[in-house]
Amino acid sequence: MSLGKAAAKSCYTDAVSLSTLSTRCPIARWTACDPQVLRLRLYTGLGREEDQQLGFADMIISHKYKFIFIKTNKTAGTSVEIALSRFCGARDIITPLAREDEEVRKDLGFPGPQHYLTPIWECNLGELRRYLQIGKRRPKFYNHISASLVRERIGERVWNRYYKFCFERNPWDRVLSLYYWRFKSEPRPTISEFLETHFPLLLKRRGIGLYTIDGVVAVDRVCRFEDLSEELDVVRRQVGIAEKLDLPHAKSQYRKDKRSYREVLDAKQQAKIAELFSDEIRLFGYEF
Repeated sequence: MSLGKAAAKSCYTDAVSLSTLSTRCPIARWTACDPQVLRLRLYTGLGREEDQQLGFADMIISHKYKFIFIKTNKTAGTSVEIALSRFCGARDIITPLAREDEEVRKDLGFPGPQHYLTPIWECNLGELRRYLQIGKRRPKFYNHISASLVRERIGERVWNRYYKFCFERNPWDRVLSLYYWRFKSEPRPTISEFLETHFPLLLKRRGIGLYTIDGVVAVDRVCRFEDLSEELDVVRRQVGIAEKLDLPHAKSQYRKDKRSYREVLDAKQQAKIAELFSDEIRLFGYEF
């Protein structure tokens, strides 16, 4: 079985066998189920079909400033979400971050997760039974949620009225960032091996797969990661936030190799990424 096929198969490894698999097989450590997906499945009791429907995203819905931030992966989304949460009101929806990122948000004194769980009156009988037994509810909104599900869950009226935005990034730079984030230390697979796993495809799903509906961009602005500060200034003026957004440096210390993607990727790797992310390259004019 190829590394790519093994990755796809192991993506849905159950929680019981995951720890055993990871200790016995180095490839499994590289390709095993995404921790966020696993946490969501353990929390909600959802399985493979539901994972595919969920589409996997963090987000903020601000009723105070009437905006929806859809968080894409490896585009400084965590830092942006922390910065935006400072201005959230008591009714706004904020999804949970990773534990260490929540500590950053708490230390800054910004509001944390709120109103992201399914209300009791929207729970079905199975979910209500689960809540009564163990006190847990299914997230209605979550980290890296797709635009189509957000629209479905908040309704057309709010979706159409609120300002919707997200971030995109040069795909070669973005893939390399994911590589170093996934494998922070040796031993790690080669970049060519990494490109054969499910991770690059998952990255695409957590990018253009989130902010499009039926292949059409569904947000009002796709901001460029490369112009992060300028883009955030445009957004905050658009929604009426008076103060500038100060970004914490969340998840920025894991990468020791600071070389540009142009210095790291060879011609075959460049071409493979270009093929997978051809839509993004065409839409935003990215060049190697």
